[in-house]
Amino acid sequence: MAKSFRRILLSRLLMLSVPTILLGVSTTYFVTYRKARSGLLETARQNLTESAVRRGNRIIDITNALKANMVTASHATVLRDGDRQQYAEFLEQLSEQLPTQIECIQLIDATTKERLEGTCKGEILAGLDFEPKFPVQQSKNSLLPLHQVDVRPLLPDLSNPKTPNTSKNCQGQEISFNTKPLNLMISVPVYNANKKLNAILIVRGIILKPSVIEPGSLFGTTAIINQEGIIIAHPCLERVGRNIELESDGDTGRLQSILKKVQGGEKSFIHLFSFEKKESELLAGYAGIPSPISSERGQVWVVLTMTPLEDALTALGDIQRVLLNLLSSLTLVLILGTIAIILYVSREMARPLEELRNYVLNQDPLQSQAPIPHNFTVHEFNQLARAFNDTIDHIRDSYDLVNRTLENAMKTATELKAAEARLQESLESEKFTNERLERATEKLQNSLKAERLAGDRLREVLRLISDQFGNPLNGVIGNLDILRIDLEDGLVETGAENEELELAYKSAITLSERLNKISKMFSIADNNFFADIQSVHLIDILQDISAEYRPKIQAKGLNFNFQKGEYENIIIFADPDKLKEVIKALIDNAMHYTDAGKISLKTRVESVEESSTQEISSNTEKAKKNSFYATGQKACILIQDTGCGMAPEEIESHNNPKNKRTTTGLSIVIARILMEIMDGTIFLSSAGKEMGTSVELCLPTAKRYDIEKK
Repeated sequence: MAKSFRRILLSRLLMLSVPTILLGVSTTYFVTYRKARSGLLETARQNLTESAVRRGNRIIDITNALKANMVTASHATVLRDGDRQQYAEFLEQLSEQLPTQIECIQLIDATTKERLEGTCKGEILAGLDFEPKFPVQQSKNSLLPLHQVDVRPLLPDLSNPKTPNTSKNCQGQEISFNTKPLNLMISVPVYNANKKLNAILIVRGIILKPSVIEPGSLFGTTAIINQEGIIIAHPCLERVGRNIELESDGDTGRLQSILKKVQGGEKSFIHLFSFEKKESELLAGYAGIPSPISSERGQVWVVLTMTPLEDALTALGDIQRVLLNLLSSLTLVLILGTIAIILYVSREMARPLEELRNYVLNQDPLQSQAPIPHNFTVHEFNQLARAFNDTIDHIRDSYDLVNRTLENAMKTATELKAAEARLQESLESEKFTNERLERATEKLQNSLKAERLAGDRLREVLRLISDQFGNPLNGVIGNLDILRIDLEDGLVETGAENEELELAYKSAITLSERLNKISKMFSIADNNFFADIQSVHLIDILQDISAEYRPKIQAKGLNFNFQKGEYENIIIFADPDKLKEVIKALIDNAMHYTDAGKISLKTRVESVEESSTQEISSNTEKAKKNSFYATGQKACILIQDTGCGMAPEEIESHNNPKNKRTTTGLSIVIARILMEIMDGTIFLSSAGKEMGTSVELCLPTAKRYDIEKK
């Protein structure tokens, strides 16, 4: 069912605009949300990594400060003089002057390990598996080097029921403390006035204080792991002292990789999944510090600052709510505004078209002379109204043209009848002319048959003459050959007639060869002679001929030179048998007329248009246009000798097509006939008498060669 233009326009605009708005808003929300999340994560990672570095530096600073103060205190006069009445007051003052919080301080006898004085409420620190080893005699240095101060961590004994558990259960509840206290026990020797070891001063200091961590804080809780993978400090007291290999499989591998990276000086962040609570993802920054423990010199501690991932992204929830509210309001406003605009645009676009429709439906444009109005607000509709007016004007003009055409058609019909009568007369005249043409054609065919019959009879006569001469001549040659043999054997006396006998023998041989050539020439002229044109590898043919004629030429005392030219593989269109026959005949001719010097055989490829050779063949122009020359190139074979040569008039006679059936130079005549059959050319040249002769044979190539590069 057809719909109105306004409804179609309205529905299409709504279908395009509303999904586009929703897609744009959803894309904006997704991109903004992802950007905010990645920004918060990046900030949290940087803060946690920096927090790990700061806390590690603080641990080193506090430990070094305690060690330095303990070394200084060990040289106090009160301790060196051994006045036990002043020990308590001195230790009390010392505990207040130390730069960090300490749990207690104690002085024990170096020999008996008995308590001399202290603030540890009766607890003897030496009882905690403590056996410091200091030199019995004080060294020359006035102060003990810091690296010789004995430092050991105090790990809680979880098996002791009296050990206070100040943390909540890590597996089920939130952790409220930054970390459990990291306690170090620092011991320094006390020497008397005679520089003999008298006592040991021990302090238990709190290196890492517990502090409350607010939700969303990016400073994180702290955990410390030593070189062997033992957890030195952790928010969960129950995990202190255990190895990281007891953690979940994923966290064990991550923690071990952190140990390797920290040894290389790296500080960065990592995600853990069960290091505080089971199946709770943590974002942790890590850094390395030198181990402050005296027995672990050269080793590294890993300082981790951790916070749950949801705490690092606490602000993301507020951002998400604000973003959703903003984009929801914006989407609603955009959709309402778009609908209003679409309604307005649809009305403005459809109204001019509806007015045109009403005008066409309510009036007959062909009968009415009033034009269609073109005062619309849309320029294209005004153009459409003008086009309608022009179309109506053309239709009105067409009515007049049709009427005039009908009148002309009536006149033309009358004229056609007259023309038909004249055409009938012309056909009768043409029929008479065709009959006369058929009779003339019949006479011409009879003449051609008579000419062909005369030619056949002439060839038969020539063959008969050749046969009549050939057989007796062969008998004469045989008898002369017998006489020559008898003469050589001494059966016949020698005399002046012997020279005449030799001359007669040579003349008979020459006459026999000419008769054979005449017979061969007329066998070529036979109507049943055809050339088997095919693709031929020219070099293969020339190599076969060279292998056959080289011994013959050298036996005559001549040199033979065969040059392949610049192309190893030249493919031409030719009859291979007839081409061999032509080349052999020309080499035989060169051997006959050359008594000293050499005979050479060369090849080359050149363009047909640029050829400088005078191609003397009646079919030359035809051959250039033949399909065999589709490549536009030809291959030429040059046969040169150093024989008797030819005068210019003889060259002109041989190269003149009018004399190509002459009885002199039958080898050239036969070669020319065979080359014409293969659409090739032959050309003779000579510098003069006794200056040798050159014969050039050219045939079309079967493929194109890159002549310019060569």
